[in-house]
Amino acid sequence: MSNSFVHALLLTWGEWHIRQAVTEPGWSSISALSRMMAGTVTGAGVPGHRILAADMTPDQARTHRNVMALPDSQRIAVTAKYCGPRLPNAKLAEGVGMASEVFRGNLARGRAAIARAEKSRAAVLRRRRKYDFLY
Repeated sequence: MSNSFVHALLLTWGEWHIRQAVTEPGWSSISALSRMMAGTVTGAGVPGHRILAADMTPDQARTHRNVMALPDSQRIAVTAKYCGPRLPNAKLAEGVGMASEVFRGNLARGRAAIARAEKSRAAVLRRRRKYDFLY
């Protein structure tokens, strides 16, 4: 898998996490006025569950599983880079308590592990497609 593909997967995964972030406990990350204008506000008398977090797409869920499977140091670096504020790597490293070089190494190894996971998934899909005529 190319670095740009893995970077794009991680960006969409990180953006999902950023959208889910709330500024204070109990406060929605989307204003009530925006929800009313979009027609997504439900009344108190409407039955059913109210899920506060939007569902992940299948790609985001797969990326999330891949990130959570990383060793702690790599997971911290990847999460800081893609779910945190858009800062230079040196500032992010300082924020998570790693040396800059260690942070960059953990980030590179984390991306490489995610690329390997995506590459093996693509190989499985190709093999399945090759034998689709049997099903």
